[in-house]
Amino acid sequence: MVTTETRADVRLISKEALRTYMEFRGETIRSLASKVGASHGTIGHLRTGKQKYIRAEWARTIETILNAPPGSLFEIELSTVSRERPGTKRAA
Repeated sequence: MVTTETRADVRLISKEALRTYMEFRGETIRSLASKVGASHGTIGHLRTGKQKYIRAEWARTIETILNAPPGSLFEIELSTVSRERPGTKRAA
């Protein structure tokens, strides 16, 4: 049996905006990561654009720490995912 789920992912809108807010607020990659509870690699990858998606709670925390308006750095993307339930066979 195949089930369909709607999933919400949180995506960085602009790496340039994140960099600008960080510089303006005097936050380094390591200082922001420490305050958010994320690895410095995660924050570094967001800042360079190598990573675009992040946990919702981290996104909210980053916007709060950087005093950025909610939704100015991250946006929610909804996607539909279809999965086959374990232990069931697809009909031929």
